[in-house]
Amino acid sequence: MAAWFIDIPIEFVVRAAVNAYRNRGVQEWPQVEGKVKSSDCPLKSAGCPLVRIEYEYQSNGETFLGMHTKAFMTRRAAEAYTQLLPPEKAVKIRVKPGDTSVSVMLDEDQAGLSAAIRHLP
Repeated sequence: MAAWFIDIPIEFVVRAAVNAYRNRGVQEWPQVEGKVKSSDCPLKSAGCPLVRIEYEYQSNGETFLGMHTKAFMTRRAAEAYTQLLPPEKAVKIRVKPGDTSVSVMLDEDQAGLSAAIRHLP
């Protein structure tokens, strides 16, 4: 049972490190407008709560879908985060130059989101 309490912070740190590595340099990518299609925090039997935000954006006349995932230490914080990004909410999306099918949604690009995250339970 104690292992379950240990795996949450370990998984959280690993996911945060992977996201930081994956997102290096994307702040230089151009932004496009997008919108949230769905946001959820599926129940898991072990590990840290993980939020999935599916978003849609257009680039060069084509419509694309992307997925933003974020780990949390508590389910309560994860659920509060999903409330900040409900379906149909407008979001800023970064697209890779030369391949706009590759995208990322950064918290710091979303108006007011970074400040709201600091106050999550």
